[in-house]
Amino acid sequence: FDEYPLVYAGERVVELPLVAVVRRDDTARYVSFVYGDCRASAEAGCAPPAEIQVWPAESRHAAVYDSAAPGTPIPERTTIRGSPAAFFDDGTRLEIYLERVTVVVFSDSRARVLEIARALRCLARPPPGDADRRLDC
Repeated sequence: FDEYPLVYAGERVVELPLVAVVRRDDTARYVSFVYGDCRASAEAGCAPPAEIQVWPAESRHAAVYDSAAPGTPIPERTTIRGSPAAFFDDGTRLEIYLERVTVVVFSDSRARVLEIARALRCLARPPPGDADRRLDC
């Protein structure tokens, strides 16, 4: 895969194993790293305990949320590892805006999302230096 850099959290994060890597290229375009399993019931599906999506920057970026249109989520802007970022959905979703990609982390709490964000690294080559290095791959 060489369309854009991929960022993930390794084979295991927050005690959850990497269970799937899914490429979506239809109405949305991203690569998803799924961690842990959920138990769907006959009545309803479920979301995995943690997921990291990597989108090309031109498909998903911070300017999407600059609209005053009804229903547009309001970002809680922050900086993660030197890159602009924003929390959404009471901290259960974090978007990190890198030069070529947007990394979206989903989990059940802000604390878990931040722990996953600290574990992020480039798939093709690990970044040199400490964990606070920018994630530009």
